[in-house]
Amino acid sequence: MAYITDPEQAREIYERHARAGVPVARIGSSSYVNNEALIRACSEFAREQGLRRMPVSLFFTANYPNMRQMARVTTTGRPELGFLVSAAMVRELVGCRYSPFTNVDVIPHLDHGQPGDDDVFLHELRHQFATVMFDASQLPFEENIARTRDYVKAVAGRTLVEGAVEEVSVEGVWDTKDRLTTPAQARRFLGETGCDLIVPNIGTESQKETSEKLRYERGRVREIYAALEKKVMVIHGVSSLSLEELSTLSEDGVAGVNIWTRFARAAGEEARRVIAAADVPKSEKDPNRRFDPFDVTYHRAWIEKFVAEVKEFLCQLGSVKLANSAASAGARPASST
Repeated sequence: MAYITDPEQAREIYERHARAGVPVARIGSSSYVNNEALIRACSEFAREQGLRRMPVSLFFTANYPNMRQMARVTTTGRPELGFLVSAAMVRELVGCRYSPFTNVDVIPHLDHGQPGDDDVFLHELRHQFATVMFDASQLPFEENIARTRDYVKAVAGRTLVEGAVEEVSVEGVWDTKDRLTTPAQARRFLGETGCDLIVPNIGTESQKETSEKLRYERGRVREIYAALEKKVMVIHGVSSLSLEELSTLSEDGVAGVNIWTRFARAAGEEARRVIAAADVPKSEKDPNRRFDPFDVTYHRAWIEKFVAEVKEFLCQLGSVKLANSAASAGARPASST
């Protein structure tokens, strides 16, 4: 059982995945049903595929303007509270002796940490994460390097830092697909910032529902991999890739992949369909007998679809390879901090 905030344990998991030939799955959090669905999906996948343990990175966004996930968790709209509530829930899901999901190792990740707006997360709450994305990609390249380098120095040895070389396209917000990261840019950014992981712009698009009219620039990714000579790239916007494209990512040099939109949209559509078709007997609407089943129908349908989507994704990503890897051997259970 583990909620991993030790950066070295997180590093070990990334390295084991790289050796096994599969990127680390990094999936978003937005609500309590999201959290349970993800942890349950990973737990079931592990049992079904013969893995003793299933590692997953759970990412949280706070004040990222294009997706403020933690502000959605409570009606207060406070991302700090939303995160702490979510983190407490996830710790219990993977660590409580009453939970059936203790075969899951969770790496909490701050995604798209915004310098200034997210300083509480980047500094005060930093110890709650094993990995942090310091996202200064909206700044000019030289300033991005300088700001990212300063943050890496400030948290050296206490957190794995992911830097953003370029802004990645966000559907309906901005299109940066004509500014693909070059191998030279990636090499310089990694060398001058000292980041552990980097996010290049390679033609994907965040929050996109379909891969239609979008091209994953595999050739460019392989060129960057050759220039860096190690697997440190994290691909954002994986919802925009076809399931078939997922299977080549590790050999392309990808260390981790971010995905959430695909699962959340599919789960929401399924839950809406189920609740629209639900027919509740009058006897079950009596508040003196039981709660209205509509109170739970939507959430249950949402969870079931999310679980199915995540398990299919893990299969396509190649996570079954972990069955023969030390990444799932469980020889030294990671500690929970």
